[in-house]
Amino acid sequence: MKVMEEQKQKILIVDDEPVICELVGRIVQSEGYPYSTAADADKALESLEKDDYGLMICDINMPGKTGIDLLRIVHEKYQDLAVVMATAVDDRNIAIQTLNMGAFGYVIKPFERNELIINIANALRRRELEIENRRHREELESLVAERTEELHASWEETILRLASVAEFRDNQTAQHTVRMGEYCCLLARKAG
Repeated sequence: MKVMEEQKQKILIVDDEPVICELVGRIVQSEGYPYSTAADADKALESLEKDDYGLMICDINMPGKTGIDLLRIVHEKYQDLAVVMATAVDDRNIAIQTLNMGAFGYVIKPFERNELIINIANALRRRELEIENRRHREELESLVAERTEELHASWEETILRLASVAEFRDNQTAQHTVRMGEYCCLLARKAG
């Protein structure tokens, strides 16, 4: 199940056990994903500074900073990075905690090859959808700001035209100006 867009995403594997890094590396490489490994959270942060990754597969129990500590840092600093947590401890509370902290997946070691591949594909797809959603939201906000600016300019132009009409001195024009002012007030109230 190789998807073109997903193949372009580089994966960072973070685990203090070299055997796990090698195993996961072989699995992701067989699916066409380029990857790097890091033995601890600090090395992972160095790698994230140097290179662009789409996904991080991270062990929870590591010496020094834990995977949960790393997830917290990564979630704040690298919002476009998808994270799948991996652990040998089957603890529902930790799974819920990491998912609530922003992890896109959670696998228990020893994991099945297909389980890992499915978690990777789902995490990268969710990442893609979240990035697309954020871009769309930014475009809409920009469009709303642009339209609001146009509306304010239109209101200013209407007010200036009404002011110039008010300069006429005859009674009929004056009455028309009063009526137009009342209509404008009604329209403004209806518009909010």
